[in-house]
Amino acid sequence: MPTPKISLALSYGGAKGLAHVGVLQVLQEQGYEIGRIAGTSAGAIVGAMFAETVDAKVLEHRFRTLIASDTFQGSAFSRFMHQRGRESSFWDQISCRIRDTMALYLAQSRMSLLSAQRFIECLEMLIHIRDFRECHLPLVTVATNISTGQDMPLCAGSLIQAVLASSSIPGFLPPVDIDGALVSDGAICCPVPVKYAHDLDENVLVAVTVPPRINPRESIQNALDIMIRAEEINLTYLCRAQAANADVIIEPDTRDVGWNEMHRLDEMLDSGRQAALEALPRIEKAVETRHPWWRRLKTWQ
Repeated sequence: MPTPKISLALSYGGAKGLAHVGVLQVLQEQGYEIGRIAGTSAGAIVGAMFAETVDAKVLEHRFRTLIASDTFQGSAFSRFMHQRGRESSFWDQISCRIRDTMALYLAQSRMSLLSAQRFIECLEMLIHIRDFRECHLPLVTVATNISTGQDMPLCAGSLIQAVLASSSIPGFLPPVDIDGALVSDGAICCPVPVKYAHDLDENVLVAVTVPPRINPRESIQNALDIMIRAEEINLTYLCRAQAANADVIIEPDTRDVGWNEMHRLDEMLDSGRQAALEALPRIEKAVETRHPWWRRLKTWQ
């Protein structure tokens, strides 16, 4: 009799999404088979990598290779990463004002602040297949149709294009043209793609989510701070609402990790592993509820 499978929904999260890899590692080590994955943004990247390799240890190795590579170190994402934590001298403040002014100008004159090419090169270091047909398990990457405001599941054709669309941060990366539609980050409307992970009734549906951490002690000093906080609150409630439809929710503690802090990979791996280990009793209970024969089989063994 086959082992019950898990359908997995992996949320958005930027660098926080590296915790998904730790979760996958624990599930594999415990003998659970993943039957289907749906991923949004960072979850789409990790989901595509796993659908290709079916080996969470390989995912960790590829992320380490990427972070150390010239391709990533020369990207704008790496430059953003290293700006955090610098002391703000007078000239730092002046240069920030200049950069902000230039960013506002670019935002009005083109579709994004950054080109997609370097990001595509990074994706190609992580994902070594090019078409959904090469995946070893069913995969859905979720994006947003910017024109209609609807979530858009992508599960056929170019895998790199689909993952790019799902993870194209609005304003930073340009939307992707898919069959004439402008498609962008899936986190806009579907940050935790539980409804696309649901496959077979016998599969246990597990959602892994890394919503924003709202810090009430964080200083709010201007209009930009208010807009950012409003977006964090909105995403937090949306994540909770969508994750609630899963059988089991795994929520790694991502603490203060910023969306671009890829160098904190080890922290996120540990966080994902710890959250998955704590969730194992709930997963086992969900399996036994869905499959009463599984409890009897384990007893006989």
